[in-house]
Amino acid sequence: MEDSVPKKSSHFELAGNGFAFLHRFFDISIYIGLLLVACELYGVTFDKNYLILLLAHIAGTSYIAEALQLYRPWRVNQFRYMLWLVCLLLLVCFAGMISMLFLFKVSETFSRVVVVGWYSGSAILMLSWRLVFRIIRKVQVDHGVNLQRIAIVGLTPRGIQLYHEIKRHPEMGFDCIGFFDDRDVQRFPAEYRNLLLGD
Repeated sequence: MEDSVPKKSSHFELAGNGFAFLHRFFDISIYIGLLLVACELYGVTFDKNYLILLLAHIAGTSYIAEALQLYRPWRVNQFRYMLWLVCLLLLVCFAGMISMLFLFKVSETFSRVVVVGWYSGSAILMLSWRLVFRIIRKVQVDHGVNLQRIAIVGLTPRGIQLYHEIKRHPEMGFDCIGFFDDRDVQRFPAEYRNLLLGD
């Protein structure tokens, strides 16, 4: 019977993310702020060409970020995977932008120092604020703030796998308190019987 059940990932699937808008706002603010700062530092005038470049960049990164599901709930995305997605996002956008500039023969219009500084600074700040947020979340979880207590229905191999995944990633903000299963207790592995909460 167990074999007839389609294999599913033990990863969590949560709908919605109340902080997604805020995360997007942080990233877009970094894009805008750093381009303005880079132009100012290198004495380059922020004209309509840079404005078009900025708007195209924001549109491109927003679309690709959605395709990569960068703004999924933090309880779903593991932290290292999220950092990898940020790097991939900026790498793809940078390569795409450089290709378009050369394709339309307008690369001479933009300062290479400004563009490289803009992307490098964006990568550093986008990774940094996520690291700070991760530290804050860890402190919250350690103090029981925003900690969601859950129980797993079914003390099965898949349920045990999910239990260990929760324990390996406390930063997700889950605390598994045990299992519910109405089968005979003798059928369960001895080391997990103390986690049975009832049927």
